[in-house]
Amino acid sequence: MAAFEASAEEAAGLPGAGPLEPERFRKVVDILREQRLVPPVPAGNPAPPTDITQESAAFPLDRSGRLQMLARAETGGVLALAYSSMRGYGSVHPTVGELRVGRVSVRIPHPFRKGETLTLGSIVVTEVEIVASVQRSEGDDVPAFSLGYGACFGHNEVKAISTAVLDRAMKTAAPQAPAEDHEFVLMHTDGIESSGFCSHFKLPHYVTFQADLDRLRSLKGAAE
Repeated sequence: MAAFEASAEEAAGLPGAGPLEPERFRKVVDILREQRLVPPVPAGNPAPPTDITQESAAFPLDRSGRLQMLARAETGGVLALAYSSMRGYGSVHPTVGELRVGRVSVRIPHPFRKGETLTLGSIVVTEVEIVASVQRSEGDDVPAFSLGYGACFGHNEVKAISTAVLDRAMKTAAPQAPAEDHEFVLMHTDGIESSGFCSHFKLPHYVTFQADLDRLRSLKGAAE
């Protein structure tokens, strides 16, 4: 048995033996794209992304804005709506093509040197690409898998996958399920919006409730 026990260094140095592992792994989606099994990357320069911290959300929202809102959304809310699509109240039951967790640099424009950037540090990010149902791309008669993308802060694979499912669901041309409707998804997963609206019921509603009381008493009086 000892004759067959070689260290990794010895195995790598054997004649004709290549490296034990590649220096860099290719993305699965890139391999599928080469085989024309997923849509190609759009040609031309992309439009500047929407900044939801500077612009009010208007529905339907473009994809950059949708992904920003989902990255800030409540994990439970994102999961609930994505799960509804996975279970059949929608059309997205995906396969994970790529799921990665790592650190990314946070850079800002240099305040004094034009064209240069400053690195403030790094943050942990989770990102995923999912492969979903077959569809025909606009302007292309060749059927291909559709894609969804999700990214979020921290190590949170559930939220990233759920975000990717909703990203794909909201691309549906004629929404028929809650998970496919932009406003329904984005407003109801916004933790500040939803929890704030819920908490406001603790505030006095005496005026509106008094009006309801007066109307109900009038209806009861007329009925009696």
